[in-house]
Amino acid sequence: METTIPATPSEQKAGVYVYCIIESEEPRTFGKIGIGGRSDEVFTVHYRDLAAVVSHAALQVYDPTRENALNHEHVNEVVMVDNGFTPCR
Repeated sequence: METTIPATPSEQKAGVYVYCIIESEEPRTFGKIGIGGRSDEVFTVHYRDLAAVVSHAALQVYDPTRENALNHEHVNEVVMVDNGFTPCR
């Protein structure tokens, strides 16, 4: 099953932030815990039996601040509860 990334209702330019890759054939959501303080929904985008865990995010370079690193890590911890994963940087 292939999934396209749904459009975001945001008026500002938006991109997609990738947290990690998991093995999954079914669509998943992980809550409104996305990076950047916007509380975007974290969800999966699929190709065959793999899925990227992503969220919509402002189109910008995310500096490796403590806040951004902790947010990225928090999403990975939520995903790890039920999945093995490959982290992305």
